[in-house]
Amino acid sequence: MSSRCTEPTPAERARSMLAAAESLTLTTEAHRIELIGLHAVDSSGRLTLTDPVGGRLRSDLVHAPHNCRTASAEFTDVAPTALRDRVRARLTLGGRLEAVGEDTPEQLCFSPARAVLYEGGEATAIGVDELSAARPDPLATYEADLLTHLDATRTHTAERLSRLLAPQLLVGVVRVRPVRLDRYGLVLRLESEHGHEDARLAFPAPVSHPGQAVRRIRELLVRAAARPPAPRRAPRRAVTTPSGNPGRADRGARRRDVVAAIIRAAPAAATIYALPPREEAEAGRCRRVACRGETSRDEGRARGAREL
Repeated sequence: MSSRCTEPTPAERARSMLAAAESLTLTTEAHRIELIGLHAVDSSGRLTLTDPVGGRLRSDLVHAPHNCRTASAEFTDVAPTALRDRVRARLTLGGRLEAVGEDTPEQLCFSPARAVLYEGGEATAIGVDELSAARPDPLATYEADLLTHLDATRTHTAERLSRLLAPQLLVGVVRVRPVRLDRYGLVLRLESEHGHEDARLAFPAPVSHPGQAVRRIRELLVRAAARPPAPRRAPRRAVTTPSGNPGRADRGARRRDVVAAIIRAAPAAATIYALPPREEAEAGRCRRVACRGETSRDEGRARGAREL
């Protein structure tokens, strides 16, 4: 029995990047050109490019053998939400660049022969047949708008959804933001002071259009509302000696915490030091005797004044 797929395959991620990308970097032996809004992708993953003003690519192909050259196309997947590190993945395609025909001199065709997806610190090679057979995610072209709306208009939505994650994932987390949305679920970015981690909230079943995704997110919010927030502060780690007992550094820290708590709790004019019970009783008796002596002297002075 096979397990249910809970996230896109690398080939599907690559096809989704191609479908949603608005720009790419094309590199040939003679040129490196940024193309913005000048490409389209067909059902097989082949790219149709519009030659920039000046026809530099077309003129280069005219002098190449068989009117084609090897080239590479690079795509960068950038998260639409405000994150510390917005680059989610990079895709590099290697293949052949050639002219389409004399009737459309400004049109060029790039046919991929290999693909490499760089994501999460790993590089995954994707075969050309696998890339051609994969289909982009149905939310690929809507993801940016959905995530931007989710992050901008409902500032606490991601925080509330994080209650559905394992509590240990949230220890030390200072900020939660939505980072990815596909037909399988929503991915949250958990940012701490020293880095980040991504955690997926899976939908009960894959969705096929944006309306279904919105309903699934609302269902997740209902589930999250029934759970209390998880603690974010990391527990204090004891400093241990080689014998395994708490070291002096940890005992000193505990003493300082106790003293600080006593000082905060005591009145401003009170001292935190106290005499032992027997010494305190003796000091009280001495104070009473001294007080009676002062009273007797005052009465004597008063009688003397009257006699004068």
